[in-house]
Amino acid sequence: MVVEENSVDVLMSIHPRHADQILSGLKQVEFRRKSPKRAVSHLIVYATSPVQRVVGFARILSVVEGSLEALWSQYGSVGGISRGEFDDYFSGLTEGSALVLSDATTLKEPLLAGRVIADGVPPQSFMYVSSEVINDLLGG
Repeated sequence: MVVEENSVDVLMSIHPRHADQILSGLKQVEFRRKSPKRAVSHLIVYATSPVQRVVGFARILSVVEGSLEALWSQYGSVGGISRGEFDDYFSGLTEGSALVLSDATTLKEPLLAGRVIADGVPPQSFMYVSSEVINDLLGG
């Protein structure tokens, strides 16, 4: 697989438990308080402390924005979190987003952030990266 040039991907900082669930296919959506404002094709998974590595990636099929009730109703069963965790995460909001994922791939060797991000500093939430990052991860 080679990703189309000039497409944009998103690197997200994700707790290791959720990163593992995404890469195993158990977690098929990533809930977010704010959705990417640009069209994105892949989610690059940076597992936060204690892992602190880029551990894999997944294709983003769609980004769905909506009311919290609609998001939970549609994606709660594949979100990898409990309703309580969902409510806590979205506390104070009435709307959110869900990145619908597929084709998760675990890297054979997790990478330090500096191998993927120019300044080596992972984002608090997410950052945009070019498709070249995914192609480099794929060895292409």
